[in-house]
Order: sequence, then structure tokens, then C-alpha cells
Amino acid sequence: MSQPRTIATLVLAGLLATGCDPSGNPDLVAIGVGGGSIIFTIIIILFSLVITIVSVAAPIIIIVVVMKNLAKKKEEHDKVLKTGKRATATVLSLSETGTYINNRPMVSIRLHVQPQDRPPFEAKAEQLLSQLEIPRVQPGMKVAVSIDPTYPDRVVIDLNAPVNVPAWCQYCQKSAPQGSHNCPHCGAPLPRS
Repeated sequence: MSQPRTIATLVLAGLLATGCDPSGNPDLVAIGVGGGSIIFTIIIILFSLVITIVSVAAPIIIIVVVMKNLAKKKEEHDKVLKTGKRATATVLSLSETGTYINNRPMVSIRLHVQPQDRPPFEAKAEQLLSQLEIPRVQPGMKVAVSIDPTYPDRVVIDLNAPVNVPAWCQYCQKSAPQGSHNCPHCGAPLPRS
């Protein structure tokens, strides 16, 4: 069929379905009104069902996805605490992300991390903290962290671990035990903390 003829057929079918008969044949109008009304009613019912299902299912799907994401983050957090390398970090800044879960804010914390086996580096941690834990992670404070073994620039703050502040020798690039005045490896004086 050619395109103009196809369009004309579709227009005629639409007119008949809505009860309009351009030829003036009353039998076609009666068939069109009855058939069109039934088809129109079925379409409205189906459309209403689809809208109802989508409006009920969409929030449920969103909640399930968010909960799975939170469970995955919690699992990763716990894994890093269990398997990560321990280090000490100084809090550089603290800011809210705008997310709250059970009245606990998700905060973004910028840290200066001092690991035992490599030079210090900056990292960012996002964690849920209670209102009582927030005063323990203010800028300038030392906190214990656990460094992710898979992604060494990702850290998790461990507020239950003791804070061990190693000294870092700028000359031989090795760490010294907490409280040392001179580097045990090269003898250079260590910075006071």
C-alpha cells in the first residue's frame, strides 16, 4: 500500500472507532459507536491499571535498590575494618552530605593519613556517624583508620580503635614509633606532634 492510502485508511478506521462515519451510513456509525466505546473503555481500563501498577511498584523498587546499596556499603565498610591496614589520620575537614539514615547523618571527612609503610597521603571517607560521634572527628583531631587493601586511597574511620600516632622521617621515608625523638633508621630528628 502506498503511504497516502495507508494514512487515509488509518484516518477512516479512527473515525469509525470514534463513531464518526464520513459516508453517512447509519449501520457503520452504530458499529463504530459500539465497537469504539468498548475499545475505548478497555484502553482506559488498561491505562489505569498500568498507571496504578507503576505508581505502586516504582517506590517499592526504589526502596529496594537503596536498601541493597546501603547494605553493600555497610558490607564493604565492615570488610575494610576487618582486613585493612591500620593507620592514624588527622581530620582536615568535616561536612554533611545531606543524607540521613535513622537520624544519623552521612558525613564526608577529609583526612591526612599517616600509614606505617608509606608516605602520608590525603583521603576522603564518607560514613554514617551518630550525633555523639561527630565531636570525635572535628578538624585537627587524630583518629584511627583502616586502609582498604584493594584500593589503598580509600579509608574507613574506626572510632573504636586506639589512636597510634607514628612519626614519619622525611629523610629516610620510614615511620618511627610513637613518642620517638629521633628516627631509629637514620638517626634524624623527628617532627614533634
